[in-house]
Amino acid sequence: MPEFTPPYLEAERNWSEGLSTRVPERGGSLDISIAGHECRLTGRADRVDLYADGTAAILDFKTGNPPSLAQVKTFAPQLALSVAMLHAGAFQDVDPHPARAASYVQTGGNRDPFKITALDDPNELIELANEALAQLQALWATFLMGAPFTPLLRPERARDQGPYHQLARVKEWRAADEASGEST
Repeated sequence: MPEFTPPYLEAERNWSEGLSTRVPERGGSLDISIAGHECRLTGRADRVDLYADGTAAILDFKTGNPPSLAQVKTFAPQLALSVAMLHAGAFQDVDPHPARAASYVQTGGNRDPFKITALDDPNELIELANEALAQLQALWATFLMGAPFTPLLRPERARDQGPYHQLARVKEWRAADEASGEST
C-alpha cells in the first residue's frame, strides 16, 4: 500500500505543526442531569492531539467507510459529541480544550484508503457539539418520560438492514400491521 501512504503522512505533518501532546485511546464520560435523572454519555477518542495554543483536535480512525460531512452534520453525531466531551474535559486526564478540528481517518477499504473527513471550523464545531448534545438530551428526556424505543425513527428512509435489525422484529410487526389493516 505504499501509494496511499504519502497523503496520510502529509496529513500527519500538518497535524504535527504546533503539537504539544498526542493522547491515544482516551475514554471518558460526561454526566448530564435531565429531568432530575443523572445520565452519562461515555465515549472513547482514538486520538486527541493537544496543541501549544490551548486547542485540541480529535481523530477517529475508521476501518470501514466513515460518515460523510453531510451525515456528520445531520444524523451521525459521534464526532460532535466527542467535541462536546472535549470542551467539558470529559476525557480521562485531558483538561477542557476548545476544538480546532475533528476528523475521521479511513484506514481501510478498497476505495479511498486514508481518506480524511475533517471538520476544521472551530465555530462550526462548537455549534455542532451543542446541537448534538441538545438532541441527545431531548432523546434521553423522551425515554425518561416513558416513551417506547422506536427501532427505526424513519423506517420509510431505511435503505439497508443493520446487523441487529432482525432483533427488532420489524418484519413481524409490519406483517401483523398489514394483516390488521394498520399502516406503519
